[in-house]
Amino acid sequence: MLRPFFLSILLCLTLVFDSFAQVSSLPYTQGFSGNFSTGNDIEFIPNWYGNEVETERRIFQGILAGNPLLGIIPTSAFDADVQLRLDLSAYRLVSVGFKATAAKNGDGTRETILFMETSVDGGTTWISRREVLRFPNEDRAGFSNFRYDLPGAANNRNSVLVRFFVTRSEAGNGTAPLLLIDDVLVEESDEDLSSPEVVSVNILDAQRIRIQFSEAMNASAENISNYSGVANLISASRSANNQQVTLSFSPDLGIGIFQTLRIAGVQDLAGNSLTQPFFFDFVYNPTTPNLIFTEIMYNPPETNTDSLEFLEIYNRGSAPAQLGGLYFADGINFTFPTATLAPGSFYLISVNSRAARNQYGVEFVQWESGALNNAGESIVIKNSQGFTIDSFNYSPAWGSNGDGSSLALCDINSDNNNGLNWSQATTSVGPAINNLPVFAHPGELCPADASPSIRFTETALSVLENVGSVSIEVAIVNSNNTPSSVRIVIDPASNVLAGTDFTSTISFPFTMNFEAGFIGTKSITLNIINDAVAEPLKKLILRMDNPVNAIIGSNSTYELTLIDNDQSAPAICINELMASNASYQTDEFGEYDDWIEIYNPTGQPVNLALYYITDDPNNLMKYRFPADEPSKTTIPANGFLIVWADNQSSQGALHTNFALSAAGEYIGLVLPNGTTIVDSVTFPGIASDVSYGRSNDCGSGWIVFGKPTLGASNLTSSVAELSNGKKLIAYPNPVRTDLLYLSEPVNYELYDMMGRFLDAQINSNRVDVSTLSNGMYIIRTSEGALLRFIVGR
Repeated sequence: MLRPFFLSILLCLTLVFDSFAQVSSLPYTQGFSGNFSTGNDIEFIPNWYGNEVETERRIFQGILAGNPLLGIIPTSAFDADVQLRLDLSAYRLVSVGFKATAAKNGDGTRETILFMETSVDGGTTWISRREVLRFPNEDRAGFSNFRYDLPGAANNRNSVLVRFFVTRSEAGNGTAPLLLIDDVLVEESDEDLSSPEVVSVNILDAQRIRIQFSEAMNASAENISNYSGVANLISASRSANNQQVTLSFSPDLGIGIFQTLRIAGVQDLAGNSLTQPFFFDFVYNPTTPNLIFTEIMYNPPETNTDSLEFLEIYNRGSAPAQLGGLYFADGINFTFPTATLAPGSFYLISVNSRAARNQYGVEFVQWESGALNNAGESIVIKNSQGFTIDSFNYSPAWGSNGDGSSLALCDINSDNNNGLNWSQATTSVGPAINNLPVFAHPGELCPADASPSIRFTETALSVLENVGSVSIEVAIVNSNNTPSSVRIVIDPASNVLAGTDFTSTISFPFTMNFEAGFIGTKSITLNIINDAVAEPLKKLILRMDNPVNAIIGSNSTYELTLIDNDQSAPAICINELMASNASYQTDEFGEYDDWIEIYNPTGQPVNLALYYITDDPNNLMKYRFPADEPSKTTIPANGFLIVWADNQSSQGALHTNFALSAAGEYIGLVLPNGTTIVDSVTFPGIASDVSYGRSNDCGSGWIVFGKPTLGASNLTSSVAELSNGKKLIAYPNPVRTDLLYLSEPVNYELYDMMGRFLDAQINSNRVDVSTLSNGMYIIRTSEGALLRFIVGR
């Protein structure tokens, strides 16, 4: 009978070869009968290493018909990386044989797939990757035998690793089967039966391409007829160890031209040929044209789509630019096709070329995938040799954040990484979107009479009341020969009072003046008053109006939030959590993510705006709940709030920038002051699709819930449903005698409401309560069903 097993989260670590033990004598056998050590990135039995080794899931010691073997369960968040370490200094032509079978796991329809590959340099690089087996999610009758031949490059090497990489198929749904491996045999073969492989292909320069093979090659590797697809090949020469071949071309390879090199017919020293032709797609472009990003629409005013995003690239050089093979190393995914961009010309690319053409009235090339981040990011173009052509890191603080306007670099000779050199486009194009006019000028430089633009450099700041002073910066860009000004007023929605909450050398409304030709920032300094009174969040909202010789940029308002440092912690708690959600419950994006439940036992709602939640006791300010989404961050009176710990904070206010570890870790909820801990828990390792929660809502005891209570009270009833569909009933309840009865025999554990273990029984329908004092208790069955009963004599 198999041990129980569960699904888990991914923690795929790279194993380091240094100082690890190795098998150095062949033949070598392994039956996995020794005890497994557990942990991450660990030698679980001599010479064998795993990225996550546990007792009943991930990588573990399974038992089948009483025999121990290696068990592996891949999940959506976990791929197994098992490595066998070999010293083959005295051996060549080595193979790895083993037998394997599968056991059904849940109701999923995915396959478990085993890939094997080899490293001959201690794990730095991997070669000879093979798909060795693929099992559907069903019980197999008996074992099948499998063999993996190490590449010739492993011959007589002393730092060899053989990797068993287990994953699940993309096709299908739900879970994949448990893979069981046994009777591994590593032995030396009598003859070389393994085919050579192309390990890498590199372009050395305009005349030479170097091919690295997995083993020494014979004279066929110098026959130029075995290399096709690229014109002007004049020779092929082997290196001294016969593992490298250098191809020479005359004339050269050409600049910016997409080509495919086909390699076939070459043989190793034993006469084994490549198993199939190898194709190397490439484009050679080492040029460094004088290109610069000059316009970006990163957050168009659309709803639930961003079809109008675009980038404009300008050739400010004096020579034509060969674009073929240039590519985006950061930001979007796009490789430039073969094209020439004349001096003073533009190249326009967009996420949706048809939508962009219809809106802006000019032609675009569509990028391959990806999107421009509304929070700002780095955009980088490189050539085929990895040299950076241009890069800039835009920010929403520069403006044009969903207001209908693109950002334009009006001075093409300026630094496009300085936000002060960018201004909002003012040329209206196409129809309005969501009642907002669209402003952009793709394919054109800024109009000569473009107005100066004034904006706040930031839109919001949250500070503790004891911060001292706050500096608020206002920037002007694209100024001209006439002075400019803008008025700054306090918005009526503010609840901060001058003289009570802050002081300043200026008074509001305040007119900020900019001299003719001035480009840069000016600031307003507020001195924050720190009182000893506990107060709710306060906001100062500043906005701009009455511009003179200027337009107001998209950052027309500034919101300063004051957090009282005298605030006390409310009586809320971390109530329940799941650290490995394989199939229990999806978030609003349909993803099975870790979650944390927070409970508010009070009669008043509690808003977690600007609170922190963390999984690191040394970093209490890891994730901060936003201040502007109270509908999401407020816990109703006597209600629950679910926070998705998925390391995907871009998905919204209740999605953190960290995920939970199923091996156990710390969780803390922290006041906005960043130092006062409202509640915390350090939870143990827990299985997939089960939760860890308080036995009584916001109580002190913690237990494992086989049936989680997401968004509901943790208190169980005296009736539970078993996997066979039957109802398990505890009676009489309350119990006033020495015995509590269950409606059918089960394996169970008994806990008090503090979560303390009291007793365990196998196949029993009786609970001895003679020694229990009056109070509430919990029964947890081996199936995870929970029942509550009361002793009341």
